[in-house]
Amino acid sequence: MLNNTELMLVENFYDTEKKIIRERFYVDKNRLTQGLCEVFYRNGNCWKRYTVKDALSHGVSETFDEHGNLTERSTHNEGMLHGLYEKFKDGKLTEQYVFINGISRCLTEEQLEDKDTENKLTPLDIEVLLHAYNDDRGYTPHPTNKLKFDALQNLFKYKLVEEVSIACYILTTGGRMLVEALCSTPIPVQKWVIPGMNE
Repeated sequence: MLNNTELMLVENFYDTEKKIIRERFYVDKNRLTQGLCEVFYRNGNCWKRYTVKDALSHGVSETFDEHGNLTERSTHNEGMLHGLYEKFKDGKLTEQYVFINGISRCLTEEQLEDKDTENKLTPLDIEVLLHAYNDDRGYTPHPTNKLKFDALQNLFKYKLVEEVSIACYILTTGGRMLVEALCSTPIPVQKWVIPGMNE
């Protein structure tokens, strides 16, 4: 990863006077987000803090409430959840999961080793993909729903989407081609048969 001397600092603000910072991150010469990224509440406290490598979440990610208390902590590897995923309430750990390459470790060993699940999308993955395809803003914010957020990580894994700034993504050429291929699939039709005569 490039060091901070080779990166350009980008800051966005809530106000036109640029006194209340909203987000802070770094981009390289190719405009890819790199290194430490921070998103803030209007009161100045940090909302999210995470690191990025080539526009993909990579390393520890932390989320805080408006009072500065840690609510979530996770680890990513090149855009996928990989390692501990923890939730906190009132400073106490309430939930803990382990992910391996985006897959929750609560699955059985047989499920984790099932090769039939590779290179396949779930209906939720497709829903998130279609949402980005139909978003006319030119970018799509990360979903706040955890299941949809996990589905998004799957799309990153297959390089169907790419991150363009903090918590925003767009379809890649491959993602757009997949959606257009899905949309060109003929609708199934019902065929009536008379048993014994049309077999």
